Amino acid sequence: MTLDSYFDIKRFGYLLKKEVFSNLKLFIIALGAMSGILLIIFLVDIIDWENDGYLNRSLWNNHMFFFIPPYLIIGVLFTSLAYKDLLQVNKAYAYLTLPVSNFERALSMLLMTTVIYTIFFIVYYMVFSTLLNGLGMIITAREFGWFDVTAEPVVMAIKLYLVIQSIFLLGAAAFKKFPFLFTLLTIFLAAVALIILTVTLANFMFSEFFHTDNRIDVPDFISKDLQNFIEYDLPVILENVFWYVLAPVCWVITYLKLKEREI
Repeated sequence: MTLDSYFDIKRFGYLLKKEVFSNLKLFIIALGAMSGILLIIFLVDIIDWENDGYLNRSLWNNHMFFFIPPYLIIGVLFTSLAYKDLLQVNKAYAYLTLPVSNFERALSMLLMTTVIYTIFFIVYYMVFSTLLNGLGMIITAREFGWFDVTAEPVVMAIKLYLVIQSIFLLGAAAFKKFPFLFTLLTIFLAAVALIILTVTLANFMFSEFFHTDNRIDVPDFISKDLQNFIEYDLPVILENVFWYVLAPVCWVITYLKLKEREI
């Protein structure tokens, strides 16, 4: 196979344009609903401010509350519907017979649910928070505060979203029904399995510690090197796997799942 059979920039551009416009309405509806909820919270906060209430001290000028949860929630829901055409038999055939490669399908949705979504949401929120700022000035003569996209919590939220997004994008490609719910269930079961495995291994290696009230020394069969690895190296490895390995692995598996549905 030639490179063009996997990726053609012109063909990919048409596909990406199609995906953007086909998902634009859904995205705008989601943002509209979220804007209404945030506006209600904002107005309640203003009323509470007049009474010097708790919300005034906790939410006012807190962009992290108004930005991060909506960004993550809408992004996850949006990603779960990335391959919504595959959920309907009549649309699945049309989607799978588009004159594009599976790599282009996977890449277009990856960009849609990461780069394009993040840029679109940040632009939306900057406009929305500016309007809230003006509304706050009119009603209370106070500024809501300007949104700083380079703030550390915002950058961390974007990094976290990229990891979470990869899991739900895989779920969108893997599950033929209710991808969001089944992905949540899978995450829950995986977390439970990991907890059980961790507790079982810890109980095996430190059984005396688990069954006595007093802290004891590390068992003799655990070497100093192994102890240092568990205490210092393993947490760093797991952290790096979460931030830098999990997402690429999920993206690759997503591509492979799309290949399985190839007609």
